Amino acid sequence: MSREVPPLPDDDEPIVPSAVPPGEIAAGAPPPPIPPPAGGEVTLARAAGIVSLATLASRALGLIREQVFAAFFGAGFAVDAFQVAFRIPNLLRDLFAEGAMSAAFVPTLTQVQEKHGREAAMRLANLVMNFLLVTVSVVCLLGVLFADRLV
Repeated sequence: MSREVPPLPDDDEPIVPSAVPPGEIAAGAPPPPIPPPAGGEVTLARAAGIVSLATLASRALGLIREQVFAAFFGAGFAVDAFQVAFRIPNLLRDLFAEGAMSAAFVPTLTQVQEKHGREAAMRLANLVMNFLLVTVSVVCLLGVLFADRLV
């Protein structure tokens, strides 16, 4: 898709002001700047900052958890069993909260919001959250039912 560029005026031709009325955009002119979001709206940068801070807090709390376990229990069978049992929910968190799911979901959610509006994006988010709730609940139930075979 190519745009035609208007020819430049000769050096002898005087440059005249545009005949486009104020407030209208001439063909080929850049669009007007997008106004900043209203005070109540969350910007993408702010949302990314909030998620980053939450991830940082999660990592710090995980470090504290490991130190508390080491101080209270040391090394032994009980701690090893806990570590093995903790890997499954930790894997689910990595996949759904910080991994592939979020990497695929955020661009899709943004695209739906841009094309179909905020209400459609909220419907999509609710559908995904409900699906995750049911899926994780089933996995947890299976984990409880077959715990003796898993550990």
